[in-house]
Amino acid sequence: MTKFQSKNISYSHRKLPGGIRPPEHKTISNSLEIQTLQAPDKVTLRIEPLLIEHLLVSKGQFVNKGEPLTDAQFVNKASMIHAPISGTVTDIGPRYFGHQSGLAETILTIKTNSDQPANDYKFEPIKNWLLAASEALFERIKQAGIVGLGGAAFPTHFKIASSKDKVDTLIINAMECEPYITCDDRLLQEHAQEIIEGAQITASVVGATKIIFGIEDNKLQAIKNLDKAIENYTAQRIHMEIIVVETAYPSGGEKQIIQLITGKEVPSRSYPSSIGLLVQNTATVHAIYNAVVKSKPLTSRVVTLTGDLIDQPGNFWVPIGTSVEHLIKTLNIDSTLLDSAIFGGPLMGETITDWKLVTQKSTNCIIFNKSPQQDRSAKECIRCAECEVVCPVSLVPQQLYWHSANQQWDALEQHNISDCIECGACTYVCPSEIPLVQYFRYAKSEISFNREKQQQSEKSKKRFDNREKRLERIKQERELKRQQKQEARRKAAENKPSDPDGKKSAIAAALARVKQKKANENE
Repeated sequence: MTKFQSKNISYSHRKLPGGIRPPEHKTISNSLEIQTLQAPDKVTLRIEPLLIEHLLVSKGQFVNKGEPLTDAQFVNKASMIHAPISGTVTDIGPRYFGHQSGLAETILTIKTNSDQPANDYKFEPIKNWLLAASEALFERIKQAGIVGLGGAAFPTHFKIASSKDKVDTLIINAMECEPYITCDDRLLQEHAQEIIEGAQITASVVGATKIIFGIEDNKLQAIKNLDKAIENYTAQRIHMEIIVVETAYPSGGEKQIIQLITGKEVPSRSYPSSIGLLVQNTATVHAIYNAVVKSKPLTSRVVTLTGDLIDQPGNFWVPIGTSVEHLIKTLNIDSTLLDSAIFGGPLMGETITDWKLVTQKSTNCIIFNKSPQQDRSAKECIRCAECEVVCPVSLVPQQLYWHSANQQWDALEQHNISDCIECGACTYVCPSEIPLVQYFRYAKSEISFNREKQQQSEKSKKRFDNREKRLERIKQERELKRQQKQEARRKAAENKPSDPDGKKSAIAAALARVKQKKANENE
């Protein structure tokens, strides 16, 4: 291992529990500078269900690149969407968008329009973020539509809001441990100064007093450039350091990087903020820099486009919503040799066969390899326990597999399947080619669905019980009122004089006189 002698750099000797060391395939794409991909003439964006009711645009409307498409005040648990290109909104509606369920999702399509003059949209500049209030910086991050760009795509403003004033250390995840992916590596090599400023902004917003860059030892140039940028950064308000760890997969998992960097373990079903930490991806803090310093919303991202079918693999600025079809055409890929592509890395990524699918904010890599010829059909589990050895969270994958295959949801929860980070290490080492992660994803979704159904059932039962109690209470109140009225009438009857105004006495006297008169006449 090459070691740098610098006051900013230290080396962690902690080992990742389990883990694997697959071939990296990173030199295919990390040697060239980031390029700008030729813009497509059409982009397609997925509209999250929370935002469908809050679109700011309609079909036929012209939008400028960067223009907000959704209302900012309704994005607490979703991320803002901006136009990646200038053009006309040609479609808004339910369409198939590549989800494995095959169900339709609401999409918005923008096509370029050369007849309309375009002016890129930018936010009102923040002249000096060092003097700005943390609330203003937070609002800018929210308005920019920034999400976790490491692949999770969780809204960054929501993650920051839930961590604010709870953390003392911000960890920048620069591990990029999965094979083929090099977009963060190139960002660090070319934009280290911007990345550390984005980290300073993020730390200021959440109230952190320390920033740690966690990076694997296979990124020598990135480490060197990052160290130099820290030395030259004059506006530093928060202490920064670099911790280098041994290259292994999946060291880039949130809980794994925390364990490698700090030695702390995040409790099961808890968040890093519970132990005073916040983790952000390299590309995410670079996007935060662009939003705060350059007043630019998130409309494109660096994507690693690699594989043996690309003449010049590399990293490219790609507008969000660009179709795979456009990538194949622009990169001169021979589609006759391509049966499928991989969105993400080969271990955690998703295999796709529909070239109309598009890049999203979470798309950090697309792999275009020649289709493999070998048979990869699953066979019977031979109980070798290799999957248990490599599991980074110390689970028992073969046991989880049997319970998943037999839909034993309670047993899966008892074996802590929720702790599975779906890294794919178990699938990678399985000699029987069993797609273990797919079983676990299915099981976790079923458990989540059943839990939600159980909660709905409990809510329904509670509503029913409350209704029954309410009806019984109303019945008792009515009966009490009836009894009270009956008792009041009885008491009134008892207290009422027999002849209060003398009418009965007068009538009786009159009848007596009549009777006496008849008696006298008969005599």
